[in-house]
Amino acid sequence: MATGRYTSGLRHSGRCRSGTASLVGRDPESSDVVRLADAIRSSVSALPGVEAVGWSTDVPTGRGFRMPFLRSGGGYQFIPFAVVSPRGNEAMGLRLLAGRTIGDGDGPDADRVAMVNEAYVHAFGSRGIGDVVRPAGRGAPDARIVGIVGNTRRDTNSAAAPVVYVPLAQVDPRVFALMRQLQSLFVAIRGPAAVTVANDALPSIVAVAAPSLALPPPVPLERIAAAPLAGARRDVALFATLSGFAVSLTAAGQYAMHSVEVTASRYALSLRMALGATPGQLLAHVVGKAFRVALGGIALGLFGMCVMQHFSLGMAVPAGTAAGVSMAATLIMVLETLVAVAAPASHAAALEPWRVLRSD
Repeated sequence: MATGRYTSGLRHSGRCRSGTASLVGRDPESSDVVRLADAIRSSVSALPGVEAVGWSTDVPTGRGFRMPFLRSGGGYQFIPFAVVSPRGNEAMGLRLLAGRTIGDGDGPDADRVAMVNEAYVHAFGSRGIGDVVRPAGRGAPDARIVGIVGNTRRDTNSAAAPVVYVPLAQVDPRVFALMRQLQSLFVAIRGPAAVTVANDALPSIVAVAAPSLALPPPVPLERIAAAPLAGARRDVALFATLSGFAVSLTAAGQYAMHSVEVTASRYALSLRMALGATPGQLLAHVVGKAFRVALGGIALGLFGMCVMQHFSLGMAVPAGTAAGVSMAATLIMVLETLVAVAAPASHAAALEPWRVLRSD
């Protein structure tokens, strides 16, 4: 793999699992984690083949850590809340739409700043750059919006959720104390050497900086980003398999029904041909009856798909994918109907009226 983006998490919920070796006997504070994160980020950034390194509590899957934020029209809403280090969003691959990202100057003594995504701007009626995000918690500081990033869809069916990103160095100590009990801190590495650095260099750097730090095996960000679609892929595969069985059974039924009908109606068909009907008209007659049945089944199937999409029915099939599968099933149904009815229709067109009428 020549290029890639890898992430590895630090679980900072227990004693001596995060922080430097000097933190033995006490829980790490946010300032301790900031110093450790900056030291590791600086060491990894200096390695060849690394384009961006950063820390974040946010990965593109799952619900994440949520906090209440005040809406401009009154009330509040719980939305995902993430802390990031400088270069964290770049390493994660978030697309910057306006403003700037979190920088080294956004330290604990600097003005409080935040980044938001497009969904936040729309959901909260924000003016965007220069506006203020207001946590609903008592005493929580406001922060000025300095950057807007693109949305990240966290699951298949729901719309992108509003997200607020604040600098790791500026996170409120009380919020950090709560977050470290519930949320991991992830380091993301991006660049041509991301695979090698994540597997070889990063563990060595962390072992030197903090021997007691728990560092799980790195995971490609592509795999993490694909996780929300895993259920949808499974349901689409199941839906397509069931549709295939249904279409095949329908085609077999069509063949059997029209074969029997043509055989049983040999006299009536021969009489129609004797009165002037052409073989093409008999062929069209049999094919038309088959398609009336098929179109009825297609209409019922599409109606059932719409009902399933409207009420979800426990399936995570995206609307666009479901429509694509439905159209594919419809086309296959038409083709299999043509194949199934081809032999009975050909037999009807090949009837010899004088022979059938004479034998009957």
